[in-house]
Amino acid sequence: GMLWPTGKASLNGFSSYAKFIDAGSNAVKTFNSNIETILHLSNGNNNSLYRWNIDGLINSSSDFSRIDIIGMSLYPQEYNWISMVDDTYMNMLDMQSRYNKDVMLVEVGYPNDRPDISFQFLIYMIEKTKLAG
Repeated sequence: GMLWPTGKASLNGFSSYAKFIDAGSNAVKTFNSNIETILHLSNGNNNSLYRWNIDGLINSSSDFSRIDIIGMSLYPQEYNWISMVDDTYMNMLDMQSRYNKDVMLVEVGYPNDRPDISFQFLIYMIEKTKLAG
């Protein structure tokens, strides 16, 4: 959701959340129809969250056609980064085919106390997800 508490879909349903998404994307497209819009969600590895969110928008009569890109973010930990990257990659493929949208990894982070693993995570993430493009 956005603009909590009003736009918190898990609390108030999708009606207000969808109106906020539509208002933002409509404002962008009215200003310049060539600007691409992104729906950015956290937890890129969580396919059910993405399906719940996007299906909720679509089912609440949101004009999801005005969203050009599905953006994902990912913040794994040392013990789960490989599986989270793999799950994110599978989610990217599903989002592309399910909703016919481009998908972009727009935000990642990793604890800074392990630069060696942080580097491995970033390289693995880049190599894995560029296959989805």
